[in-house]
Amino acid sequence: MPDTPQLALVPEAQTITAEKLCALTGLTDRRHRQISKDGWFPPPIKSQYPLVSTLQGLFKYYRDQRTDASTVKLQKLHEEIREKQTKNLAREGKLVDKDGVAADLTRYMSGQKAILRQRLENEFPAQVAGMDAAQVRVEGKKIVDEICRDHLAFLNKWKTK
Repeated sequence: MPDTPQLALVPEAQTITAEKLCALTGLTDRRHRQISKDGWFPPPIKSQYPLVSTLQGLFKYYRDQRTDASTVKLQKLHEEIREKQTKNLAREGKLVDKDGVAADLTRYMSGQKAILRQRLENEFPAQVAGMDAAQVRVEGKKIVDEICRDHLAFLNKWKTK
């Protein structure tokens, strides 16, 4: 806490009783002592608080508490806005579950691997046996086109509106 100039109108030697301070602030003497212990103003001596430094310390304390409360409120507001934005994105279909996408991709890729193996390792060799190179290319292109159609169908599933 930075030092502030003392009030010239009230001499520092003037004190306020714990009872009067409680009546002014609405806080208990126990709370005043806690605030004093935290360094906001000097502790009381025989239930007498130094008037000027105690009042200045209490004003600083209240300002600091107000700033902390404002910061908390602002953080809460930002979080509420973020939650609403997330809900809106999900409702619009622009937000997806990462684990769901990973599971979909895993299923899709496993299926594609099985199709490729079946077509290229088992069916294709028998299908093109005895064909010339040009005919093999045509048959190979048919398989590629089929696989590309499957890819496009999968991608269309993920297109946004």
